Amino acid sequence: MKISAKTKKITAALASLLAIVSMSSCVIRAKINIEDMGPVKKGNFELKQEAVTDKLNVNVNLAVANFSIKRGNQFCVNYNIPQKLIPDVNVNGNTITIDGQEDARSKSLSIENIDDLWNIGEDGSDSFKVELVIPQDMEINDIDLSLRIGVIRLNAINFNDIAAEINLGDCILSDLTCSVMETDIDLGDVKLKEVTCTSVDVDNSLSDIRVESVVCSTVDVAVELGDVKITGIKCESINVDAESGDIDVSGDYAKINASAGVGDITINTDRPEKDVEIKVSVDLGKTKINKK
Repeated sequence: MKISAKTKKITAALASLLAIVSMSSCVIRAKINIEDMGPVKKGNFELKQEAVTDKLNVNVNLAVANFSIKRGNQFCVNYNIPQKLIPDVNVNGNTITIDGQEDARSKSLSIENIDDLWNIGEDGSDSFKVELVIPQDMEINDIDLSLRIGVIRLNAINFNDIAAEINLGDCILSDLTCSVMETDIDLGDVKLKEVTCTSVDVDNSLSDIRVESVVCSTVDVAVELGDVKITGIKCESINVDAESGDIDVSGDYAKINASAGVGDITINTDRPEKDVEIKVSVDLGKTKINKK
């Protein structure tokens, strides 16, 4: 029996989907099925602003935490976190390093109530919190974030480049101005809102991606399993690839290339359709361009 190229693509997509689901199950068990983290401790590290003579570079490497940055009247790191997860904080030249991985590697850790981890920003809870506070007059250069489990939330902060990597958790960025934005998430959602930048690069495994009111030059989104919804965007070029999931894009752009293995694609353009370069490819699903 001769198998068509389309059937082969669909079979490959379904096989990939099964592999991803199996992998995510292993990730969840590996990250959560662990032992005691000790009592929750609340405190802070007070830092010397005069030690930073130029734009600040931020390097964060945490095992289990929700991380955020905010403006304030001092330079410090606040935490409300189990004792074994309290990070080391160092300022060397113009770089601050917040590292909570080393202790986590050498000890067995656990989360008694995983729901506590996701509460930050949802109901006001600050459980599992690590927060960098920077003075109003301090500028940020680059941000490099790596979390095993947790939520990254940045709001009303300007900087140059950001790279965010999470094994299990969400990345929520809003009201930001930057140059290059990159996210890489194994299992969790990405939400970008009211961001002005040069380029956005989202490369996720199991994730829903929401991009709203973003102004930039290029957007590149790749997801293995999850839906992509982009609204109110203003940019020159958009590339979206979803192995399994729906793609929905609307806004003001000159060029779009959207491809889906298994899923529907909906494209709406603010510009006249003849003025937009549109390329759409779907193996199994429907396409709709400007409601047609």
